[in-house]
Amino acid sequence: QIPRLDDDSGEPTASVDIAPPINLDEVFHQSVGLGKMEERGEPAGGFSTAPNSKSNEREEQASLLSLVPGEVQRAIESLLVFTTGALFLSFLLAGIAITWDAYVIATKTSLPDSLVGIFGVIEPNFTNIGISFLASSSSLGVFKIAQLSNPGAVYSEINDLEEDGR
Repeated sequence: QIPRLDDDSGEPTASVDIAPPINLDEVFHQSVGLGKMEERGEPAGGFSTAPNSKSNEREEQASLLSLVPGEVQRAIESLLVFTTGALFLSFLLAGIAITWDAYVIATKTSLPDSLVGIFGVIEPNFTNIGISFLASSSSLGVFKIAQLSNPGAVYSEINDLEEDGR
């Protein structure tokens, strides 16, 4: 309680109750149904030996990629990185070409005859190239998430591998 002072005499005349501080993290976790590990009955570290349907589902999902050999995973990853890069470069160059075409139209000049046919192909396919780039980069992201969520996956930097002599 904090005493409130009267304006005239300086004597305390009333008191105000102050609520204890609120931990916003706890309020948020309770509102979304999360609690401390001890409250959920999980040991420290989040690993449980008790059968749990959610953990079994996670292990089954993660183990699907573990059936694919490492060489095949590297080949898939290389293909996705290459196609994402190639589609990004194509999308960028097509955007520059379309911008140049718009500049030519705005300045009322003409394109060289050798480029008119190329622009006739680039402009209608610009959206398709963008959608293909989005699909390829999304596929790469999903593939990397699947790789890194595998319980047996070990992440290491290239420098770490060089130090180990691999």
